[in-house]
Amino acid sequence: MFVIEKDIIPPTTYPAAPCNAYYGFERLEPGDSFLVPCEGPDRQIAARRVRWAIKYYRRKNNTTWRTKTVSKGVRVWRIT
Repeated sequence: MFVIEKDIIPPTTYPAAPCNAYYGFERLEPGDSFLVPCEGPDRQIAARRVRWAIKYYRRKNNTTWRTKTVSKGVRVWRIT
């Protein structure tokens, strides 16, 4: 059985964070990149999630991005 607890409020990580704050796109400048680490079949899932997040970020910000699935995960570059 699980213990039921009341009056516990979940922590807020970002009070008014944009939906893509998980990846931190707003911190990257043109020419920067980062790696989303994952291996095995999870790479394709991670790549799809990152690409969708980029798609929504691009709609609100006039930026260009590239992604590549590599052996250790998904590499993401900000182009402009």
